[in-house]
Amino acid sequence: MNQQPWSHWIDIDRIQALHLEGLERYAGLRSSADLPCLESALGAAYNAEIYSMPEVDDETVISGLTFCGYLLFYIATKQCWSDGSKRAAWSSAMWVLATQGLTVDATDEEAYAFCMDVAEKRIARGEDVVIWIADRLIELPTNLA
Repeated sequence: MNQQPWSHWIDIDRIQALHLEGLERYAGLRSSADLPCLESALGAAYNAEIYSMPEVDDETVISGLTFCGYLLFYIATKQCWSDGSKRAAWSSAMWVLATQGLTVDATDEEAYAFCMDVAEKRIARGEDVVIWIADRLIELPTNLA
């Protein structure tokens, strides 16, 4: 894969691996990804990161947060696989946050309901996904032992 401007956060190979992990962990029908769908989701999320950055003091901007939210939004709504798109969307977003030492403080049930709301367009704007995530951001624990 060619190096893309978002590759320091995530790439198609990682997203596909996360999708496969979700299927193996929670079951589901295996299918090939619609690669143009994934490329489109990544490109659109990156454009949102670049052009939707809030004009605030640089110390308060979290690199990748907008990309993370829009990536979840686009993968969940575009359904790049026949099964497991929402899981891949959530896992991909959490991967991006982890690259920044962050995660979301939400139960599995809250995350599931949120992803369903996004996929079924009850949450209809990527911006609202970013806000939901931002409101629940926490630092990753440093000692997981």
